[in-house]
Amino acid sequence: NNMLHFIVILIGILELVSSFNPGTSWRYNGFAALTQDGKVVTWSGTTIESPTPPINITHVEHIFSTKSAYAAVTTEGTVFAWGDDKKGGKVPSGLINVKTITSSEEAFIALHDDGTLTGWGK
Repeated sequence: NNMLHFIVILIGILELVSSFNPGTSWRYNGFAALTQDGKVVTWSGTTIESPTPPINITHVEHIFSTKSAYAAVTTEGTVFAWGDDKKGGKVPSGLINVKTITSSEEAFIALHDDGTLTGWGK
């Protein structure tokens, strides 16, 4: 009964966050959301802490997650990632001019402005 109550509250929070923010993402033990001014906030859904985004992230347009990392694309096409390096938490060098990203459980793939793709993670 307590678990069902927790799930209903969690779904309500996610619906509320996604109605006010241009993007939300979740991973195994945490959540991330965009603020209206293009910054990222994270919080944990369990007793395990959600990784904190780098402090220099601004102008974020989209956020994505694997089960152990997050990635954010800015309006300038810059990508930031944090979390488990082996599962996408470390951005490959030279990753610029990115339009969007998609993710699986353990990896990200970025689509560049010129149509090329770059993947990282496991």
